Amino acid sequence: DSTSLGAITEAGMFGPFGVFTSSLIGRHGRDGGEAIRLDSTWTRDFPERLATLRVGDSISVAGAWGQSARFGGIQFGTNFATQPTLVTMPLLYAQGEALVPSTVDVFVNGRRIASETVPPGPFTIDRVPAVTGAGQMQVVVTDALGRQQVVSQPFYTGPTLLRAGLSEYSVEAGAIREDYARLSNEYGDVMVAGTYRRGLTDRLTAELHAEGRLDGIAAAGMDLAVQPGTLGIFTLTAAAGGDGEVGWLAGAGFERTGRRISVFARARYASPSFAQLGTTPE
Repeated sequence: DSTSLGAITEAGMFGPFGVFTSSLIGRHGRDGGEAIRLDSTWTRDFPERLATLRVGDSISVAGAWGQSARFGGIQFGTNFATQPTLVTMPLLYAQGEALVPSTVDVFVNGRRIASETVPPGPFTIDRVPAVTGAGQMQVVVTDALGRQQVVSQPFYTGPTLLRAGLSEYSVEAGAIREDYARLSNEYGDVMVAGTYRRGLTDRLTAELHAEGRLDGIAAAGMDLAVQPGTLGIFTLTAAAGGDGEVGWLAGAGFERTGRRISVFARARYASPSFAQLGTTPE
C-alpha cells in the first residue's frame, strides 16, 4: 500500500588536471524524500610514476592484515592500472644449450609464446609472460637439420608475489567517514596509514603496513609471501597494536591455483588487547 523511489547518481568533470566525481543516493517514500552525498573525489593519475593522487573521499589500503576504512582526506600511492601492459608478477625464463645455430620455441601450457634464433652455446630467453597458477613450460630446440630437443619443467606464479625489484606503496591521511549512506558529511577521528610492498626476489615479497587513529589506536606489522619451488605460495604475518595496552596478531596462509583444483587457506590469531582501524580492544 505504499510506493517508494530510490536512485544512485554520479556526476563527473574532467580536464588536464584530473577528474572530479561526486555521487548521491536519493530516496523518496511515505515519510518524504532525502538526498545523501556518498563520495566526492578529485583524482589525478601519473602514468610515468605508476601512481595516483586522490583528494576527498576514499578507501584506505588494508595491506595483507589490516582493515580498510572509508575516510575523507588525501591518498597517494601506486596504481599499476595506469600502465595496463605492465606485468607485476615474476616473469618466467627458459634456459638451455644449443650445439649449432638453432631455433628455440617456448610453450606454456601447450601454447607457443616465444620464438628466437640462438647461436651455438648456452642461451637464456627471459621475460617470458607468466600465467597465473601452476603450469608446464616446454622449451623446444630445433637445429638446421630439423632435429629437436624438448625440455619440460613445471612452474608456479601468483599475483601475491611482486617480481624482483618492483615496489608498491600507498599513504593516506584524513578523517574517518561515519554513518556512510546515512549522513552526507559526518567525519570522525583523524587517521593515518601507510603500506609498502617490494619484491625482494622473484620468490620472496615483503610488506610493511602501519595505521593509527587520533584516539590512540595504532598498529604496525609485516607480511612475507614466499614461493618454495612449484608447491604454491606461503604467507606469514606478524603485527602489534592496541590502545594503551599493546597486543599482537600472528597468521599464516597457503594458496595454490591449479588447472583442476585450487586451494586457499589462512589462519590468524590475535590477543584480546590487539586493536587496529575498525576494532575496539576488549
